[in-house]
Amino acid sequence: MKPEEFDALCRLSRLDLSQEERERLRGEFDSILKYVEALRAVPTEGVEPTAMGGTAAGGTAQVHGEARPLRADEPGGSLPRAEALRASARQDGIFFDVPRVGSA
Repeated sequence: MKPEEFDALCRLSRLDLSQEERERLRGEFDSILKYVEALRAVPTEGVEPTAMGGTAAGGTAQVHGEARPLRADEPGGSLPRAEALRASARQDGIFFDVPRVGSA
């Protein structure tokens, strides 16, 4: 990725990075893009999917060439608020407290 493309991506993502962070992240991003290109080069014509996809809940899915039943999609109970908030790094007792995104 060209430096100016990476700079534009950082601006669009509202990332405020130090020069050291920019260089490290750009290298990591380039590695990811190279990996994606390598995956695109793999011939997949005629290969059947091996993960769950394209079937309705309650039916069956082909998983590694084997038909497996899927459970029905039924509503269940909610996690109690106190328990959900307990896993949060910051909260005010009622809501999760997250940093503001963008400017007001």
